[in-house]
Parts: sequence; C-alpha cells; structure tokens
Amino acid sequence: MAIRTFIAVEMSEAVRTKLATLIGRLRHAGADAKWVAAQNIHLTLKFLGDVDEAKMADVERIVAASVAGIAPFEFEVRGTGGFPDLRRPRVIFAEGHDPNGSLAELHRRLDKAFVELGVQAEGREFRPHLTLARVRSPRNLKALVEALPKFAEEAFGTQAVSELAVMRSDLKPEGPTYTKLAAVKLPG
Repeated sequence: MAIRTFIAVEMSEAVRTKLATLIGRLRHAGADAKWVAAQNIHLTLKFLGDVDEAKMADVERIVAASVAGIAPFEFEVRGTGGFPDLRRPRVIFAEGHDPNGSLAELHRRLDKAFVELGVQAEGREFRPHLTLARVRSPRNLKALVEALPKFAEEAFGTQAVSELAVMRSDLKPEGPTYTKLAAVKLPG
C-alpha cells in the first residue's frame, strides 16, 4: 500500500493560533480559496508523494541521516506572500525567516537524499513558507491580493525546531488529514 508522505516542521499552538487569526481576516476578502485548517498548518521541507509502506523505515533512516550535524534552531514566521507571485497567486502563505539557513540546508539534504528512493529532486530554490490557502478561481482574488500587503511585515511568532516529522497525508473531500508517523530529533 502507498502512503502519501511529506517531511515537515510542525508548528506550535501559539504560531498556529496567530495564523488562524490571519486566515480569518483574509477570508473576509471573499476569494474563492481553500483555506488550511489551523491544525494542519506546518512547514513542508520535502514532499515525497506516494511511498510504498514497506519503504517507510527507509524514509525514517534517510531523515535521520539528513539531520546529522544540525543542532536545534529557531526561525521566525513573519509576513505573507503568494506563489508564483502576488499578481495571480495560486498559493497564499506566511513566510519562514531563517537567517542561519538551517531550513534551506535541511531541504537541500532531504532533496538530495530522497533521490535514493526514486523521489525526483525539486530543482528550484527553496523558500520556507507555511501554506494558508490554495486559490481555486479568480473570483474576488483582487480583494485578497489587495489585503495581503497589510500583513507583509506582521510577526506571527518564533518557532523552535528540535525535530522533523514524517507525515502521512490522507486526502478527503472535506480536506486533508495529517498524521505524524515518526519524529526524528535533531542532534544536540
């Protein structure tokens, strides 16, 4: 059986609460978007896609090898943005600011290491972010795009990172359900 899998940094209750408040404020724009449930807010370091259940021990081993030498650290969640840009965004997000580059280094290592399991490397620059919504259509998008700059410098909290989570994603009509399959501690 295949398990839809990703590697993530889970967010604290405090950060998720502040981002849920932001989502509530942005919903008022009336854009046709699928908003992320507060309990699902996280920072994805590597999306693996469908992984054979028999290979889940390999997933945990690869994550453990990838965190070697990276001590626990913190990053700030601040500001908002959109992918691919703010003119016609398909994804609305809060930004992760990591001046030491630990998130980018973890992503780089995971991206390279998971090629071993047949997961294609991303081939694009990693930009730490927490997805808040996926835009479904252009309906009322202009109002949402005009609201986002108001939160461009707003701070949503600092997140400590002492472990990475191997997550399972089950897609359902009412939205995805995420389940932590394993936690891999950062050394130190």
